Amino acid sequence: MSLKRFRSQLTELLNDYPDHASSELQVDKKQAPKWSGVVKETSSLGKEERSKSKVICRNVNTKVILDEIMSVSYLDQNYRVYFINSLAQQAKALEKLKYESKEQKLLYIDLEFEHKQGVKGAVPALIQISAGKSIFIVDLLECELSSSWKDLLSDQTYTWILHDAREDVKLLVSRYVIRPPKKLFDTQVAWGFCSIEPTIGLAALSYSIHQVQPNKSLQIGRFLNRPLSADLMRYAAEDIPPLISLFNSFNERLDHDRLTGVYDESKHRISGSEDLYLRLTTPKEELEIIQREPSNPLFKFRKKLWMLSPQQYACLKMYLNWRPPLDDGLSPVTWPKSKLLFNLAQILPANVSEFSKIQGLDSRFIARYGEELIRMANEVCDRVPAQWSEQNESPWTESERPSFSGEGALKSIAQQRVYYHWSFLIITSLSAQLNIAPEYICAEKRLKSLSQDSNSISDLTAGLRLICLEAWRARLFSPLFEALLKQYQLS
Repeated sequence: MSLKRFRSQLTELLNDYPDHASSELQVDKKQAPKWSGVVKETSSLGKEERSKSKVICRNVNTKVILDEIMSVSYLDQNYRVYFINSLAQQAKALEKLKYESKEQKLLYIDLEFEHKQGVKGAVPALIQISAGKSIFIVDLLECELSSSWKDLLSDQTYTWILHDAREDVKLLVSRYVIRPPKKLFDTQVAWGFCSIEPTIGLAALSYSIHQVQPNKSLQIGRFLNRPLSADLMRYAAEDIPPLISLFNSFNERLDHDRLTGVYDESKHRISGSEDLYLRLTTPKEELEIIQREPSNPLFKFRKKLWMLSPQQYACLKMYLNWRPPLDDGLSPVTWPKSKLLFNLAQILPANVSEFSKIQGLDSRFIARYGEELIRMANEVCDRVPAQWSEQNESPWTESERPSFSGEGALKSIAQQRVYYHWSFLIITSLSAQLNIAPEYICAEKRLKSLSQDSNSISDLTAGLRLICLEAWRARLFSPLFEALLKQYQLS
């Protein structure tokens, strides 16, 4: 039995037999919440009464106690905090969470995790979750997340509210195969729709909107250590109330079009997690195999192809693509590097002894494959003319050849830079006038790709129009975008 499972079962036994529990696990009858079940003080009972109490506890094992460890407040609103570290407590907490979320299908979620040396990815320690009333802290180290909790989190009728959801959602998908939500509200993205700042921390956002300064002194606390201190549990719990208040504030501050943009951009941020979920849940035989175009092996020789005749060029292509069948009875031979194969195509040995002109070729490779390479080269030369002609055009034309002086490369780079700066000017002008972060109007990566693919100003404006007038952007940007194109004489 693992230590975690032993500790989990021990906690359940102590809850069933309160007279053997430590003082820290006792729950005051006066402070016991409605959902805590029946709690009976046993310290003042005699032996007979305590034995009866044991029988009662043994017969009411279904009445699991939810430990209300503390309460936290935010903007004069108090929230009860429950700590969950067993499967039985998870079931009870789930019942309460469903009850509290039946009116509004909202889940406020935050995770505490650490990057541990030698472990791929982050290690989840706690998940804090709320429906807007109580806060549940589920210990992911003491007890594995139950299938019922996974089903609730995978329920597509719920809307998730998180701050910078990218890593949290990815962790839930990769560790617990939880389906990403259909509807997601990222408070960091929402801030980008009422300011030009694309990223901001939760504490800074809480101060900017509500002038509340959270305590972040335990931000580097060790959440993988057990037992958890009360300070760390309070720190974890205090991340949820700001999400609740910020979600309400943004719904009041932003209009319908901007709120639509927040939901769209929040989903776009976790597109990688959605792809990961599909890969984890789709059978291998049903996965669509994406066949990538093989890279051109001649690309690395693009500045040297002028040195080759048609026959040498054809032999180089044959050398680069040919691999002999493996023979289990023969030891493997080091295959020559591409540079040596280029030299081999230049020389085209007529006999095995001429292979010695190519410095670096393995003698075992020459002995095993020399005769066969000569035979294949002769077959190529028999069907390929010795000189380039109109019927047999050189693949290395003036328009395609790389510039040795750098003139052609500089011209292309200069044009890309000009197009990029024009498009960047349009995006930043929209950002400044509408008070939306440029990143949510058009990501920088997409802007660079547009400038590289544009061959003219008309291509650039057409691409910008597609970007700035898609989905929710059309309602916000349409008149302003056309006015900017006229102002900068791009239309």
